[in-house]
Amino acid sequence: METFTYFMPTKVFFGRDCVSRQGQVIATAGKRALVVTGKNSARKCGALDDITFCLKENGIGFDLFDEVEANPSIATARLAGKRARDFNADMIIAVGGGSPLDAGKAAALLALNDFTDDALFSADDTMPVLPVIAVPTTAGTGSEVTPYSILTDMNLQTKRNLRSEKLFPVLAYLDPRYTELLPRDITCYTAIDALTHAIEGYLSSRHTPLTDVLALESIRLLGENLPGLSRSLPDSTGREKLLMASLFAGIVIARTGTTILHAM
Repeated sequence: METFTYFMPTKVFFGRDCVSRQGQVIATAGKRALVVTGKNSARKCGALDDITFCLKENGIGFDLFDEVEANPSIATARLAGKRARDFNADMIIAVGGGSPLDAGKAAALLALNDFTDDALFSADDTMPVLPVIAVPTTAGTGSEVTPYSILTDMNLQTKRNLRSEKLFPVLAYLDPRYTELLPRDITCYTAIDALTHAIEGYLSSRHTPLTDVLALESIRLLGENLPGLSRSLPDSTGREKLLMASLFAGIVIARTGTTILHAM
């Protein structure tokens, strides 16, 4: 019998209106939240309104950091970490696509640690980290269930990967409604990102029987829906399947990592 290790500590809520139905669980993570997001998308799709309403309903204080750019820089993550410290936040809620989720995870680490850039990317599982709650609004990165944060190093002009088991979000809320306003190009690009995660994870030397099952199911769901994207945007059922496929592929790479294709 093959032996392997599996660890995925994120509690996932999946489905329409999951924030309003299960949002009270956020109170188990803390009482003061820094909400990390970008300028527009989380507002347009309703995710930010749902989260802030939930926080008010549950008596959770919050501050908003909405300065995350595409492919967030180390500097942006540092600003968010400082905002969390200044607000005395005891948790981070990251809302948006892969960029806000990556920035939010890094901010959770930087809020409690004073790192140089090189030391940041050498952080290990012993470093203290604020708990992270992830609310994805795209179906591609799977960052809501991974221990990775990808930041842009402007000095080196490249992306760098920050990894710690403590960067796994403690909670993830996946509502397909938040993806319904995505234009076709972003819908396609993020779906292909999920597909590459699933394929690379399946082919990785670090694959396990468990990740194989999830990778193949992700590929099956994407195979059902990708051809139609060349003609029209997916309906609500298609959006749900794409988000599910992205979730499964994220769980896969959380254990297998990606391969040379992503590095290239």
